[in-house]
Amino acid sequence: FLGDAWLGVSQDQVSRVLTVSPERIEQLRQQWRVTSGRLPDSREEDWLIQQWAEDEMLYREAVALGLDLDDPGVCYRLALNMRFLGLAEDVPSEEGSSEGPSRGALCQRARELGLHRGDPVIRRQMVELMRLTLRDAPALLRGGSQGVPREALQDYLERHGDRFTEPARIRLSQLFLSRARRGDELEEEANRLLQRLRSEEIPPSSATEAASMGSPLGDPFLPGPPPDASSQRDLERVFGREFARTAMGLPEGQWSGPIASGFGLHLVWLHERRPERLRPLERVEENVYLGLQRERAEQRLEQTLDRLRTRWEVRIEGSSTT
Repeated sequence: FLGDAWLGVSQDQVSRVLTVSPERIEQLRQQWRVTSGRLPDSREEDWLIQQWAEDEMLYREAVALGLDLDDPGVCYRLALNMRFLGLAEDVPSEEGSSEGPSRGALCQRARELGLHRGDPVIRRQMVELMRLTLRDAPALLRGGSQGVPREALQDYLERHGDRFTEPARIRLSQLFLSRARRGDELEEEANRLLQRLRSEEIPPSSATEAASMGSPLGDPFLPGPPPDASSQRDLERVFGREFARTAMGLPEGQWSGPIASGFGLHLVWLHERRPERLRPLERVEENVYLGLQRERAEQRLEQTLDRLRTRWEVRIEGSSTT
């Protein structure tokens, strides 16, 4: 309501000018230097000025709308400043109160003294409050995902598929040869076992069953078998990054390896590969709805800021441009 009422004021009724002084520009430069270790270049300096001007516009519009009058955070800050500056003693307490003046009384007196002007914390609060007001999502989204057309949700899902894509997965069996047990013979024994598996066409079910019982086909692997359908990240958690990267690219239906991990060497049989896929809308509907809500709120903010910029003139002292 506040945003619509504010934007309902015609441009002819409002004339606003922001002047950016050389002192302000130097302050912005030094702030950039503190955070980046160097002075901004011309493009970065223009961006800093634009950001300052935008924040200043939002702050002044928030004050003009009176958003600071009832904000509890602003009142708390003003009361805190009054006590810090030793001015609270001059504010009368409520009749019968032994705890000193109330926060409301301190807040009112602080405004009378002009303490609300220029306080950086209050300024930040007002800028963010104004942004929240202007981000207010369209009423269409307030009834939950059921109030949004399915086509809109599906469109958002497809446009942001990277957020909702199920990673590629593989199902594998592995035989493990321990570095601790086999020492310098590890690599030779792994290659010899690989040749035996291939020449005798030993299937993975027989090989892994024998290995689990301590047969010569392999050593016990304490972390246990990999998950039934493992993503690259799943494999990384158990075997390490290099093993996972290599395993994801193995051919199906044959013994491959040896592949190293932090434990030793592994001979791997890849049963199947499942390519990455976009999750169905039904499984991610709530997250899609929240994402669409945020997207529309940001669009609303940017559109409103564009209209706001047309109502203000930014003048840089000492420059012929605005």
